[in-house]
Amino acid sequence: MTGKPDTTQTILTKLRATFPILGEDAPDEAPPRPPSSAELLLITPTVADSFLKNNKKNRRVRQLRVHQYAKAMRAGSWVHTGEAIMFDEDGNLINGQHRLLAIILANVSAWMYVVDDLPSDVRTVIDGNKPHTAADLLLYTRELPDGTQ
Repeated sequence: MTGKPDTTQTILTKLRATFPILGEDAPDEAPPRPPSSAELLLITPTVADSFLKNNKKNRRVRQLRVHQYAKAMRAGSWVHTGEAIMFDEDGNLINGQHRLLAIILANVSAWMYVVDDLPSDVRTVIDGNKPHTAADLLLYTRELPDGTQ
């Protein structure tokens, strides 16, 4: 493939043209559009601190994870994955505490999506996926057909 890769906007435009349901013309049987919104924001240590003021009923902080993230952020090797900082409909932080704490610890800023107004019970289903195994990581990074080889 040659030339400049498609931008996200171009990709979304192509998808909407192919699948009009992605546009504003949703069929009557479509579920109601959720009230939540998402925005890509530069999260500074000050913003991270203010977000953490609404950190209630979250899992305990794993300091090793915070230090790992902060180290990557300081080194410039932090990877933007698109995983969002999430708030519920009451303004409580429900996902992202380790990333926010790492921003403060590393004293850096990072671009992250922020999603708000999610149903409070969404916390029961996020982060429920099976963690990646070493074989999975080999598959992704080494392009092996089967990471267990």
